[in-house]
Amino acid sequence: MNCPYCNAELEYHDYFGKLDNSMSGISHDGEIYKCPSEGTCESEQFNYFFYTFRDGDLKKGYPC
Repeated sequence: MNCPYCNAELEYHDYFGKLDNSMSGISHDGEIYKCPSEGTCESEQFNYFFYTFRDGDLKKGYPC
């Protein structure tokens, strides 16, 4: 997956999800990526982060 601003390959950073009802684990809702082109990419406006939900659509920023 590439950065939509500079076309650099995004680096996997982490995953995100919610604590399940039994509090025994976290659901895997999506992936977090970071653009490696710090200082030279327009994605600086949201700290170079992107994320995807299960649908795979790339979104700007860090998931809330």
